[in-house]
Amino acid sequence: MKSTKIDPKFIGQANPRVGLIALASDFMIEKDFINVIKNRKIRVAIVGCGRISKNHFSSLEKHQDNIQLISICETNRTVLSDHEKKYNIKGYLDLSNMLEKEDLDMAIICTPSGMHAEQTELCAKHGVSVMTEKPMATRWSDGLRMVKACDDEGVQLFVVKQNRRNKTLQLLKKEGMTQFESLVLNLT
Repeated sequence: MKSTKIDPKFIGQANPRVGLIALASDFMIEKDFINVIKNRKIRVAIVGCGRISKNHFSSLEKHQDNIQLISICETNRTVLSDHEKKYNIKGYLDLSNMLEKEDLDMAIICTPSGMHAEQTELCAKHGVSVMTEKPMATRWSDGLRMVKACDDEGVQLFVVKQNRRNKTLQLLKKEGMTQFESLVLNLT
């Protein structure tokens, strides 16, 4: 990773060779993308077909012009079979097996949080970038392992932290803060 002093006039300007830019005080940290995907769809797999995965399946359908769901991985045979039929997709019971057999750009990890570190390390070893649900990890050391594994293998690690569908935030947006505060005060 390269760190350089940045002139404030360049803050917010695009740099086509840089994949990730984080500004901290007057320093810029930049990391080059190892694999830039052009002229084809991004090939992804979903790992874990539980409750949260439905949001990812829905998003993939909305963005099917740019993203292709290649496979799914689920340890529950019944759930796996249901999803294979529903999405007409190849399913795997074992993540290692899927990573060895499929040509993937990214794995979307929707499993319980305690499993994220091991699964991220495995994906990184296979050269597959990772998008993981929050929380990223249940222990600090696991989070560090995830970052290190992805850095060492030159793949990207993304953590989903969106709250657009959070019912409380939707209520705040719809009703405004003062009405929400009134509701909370009346409930307590």
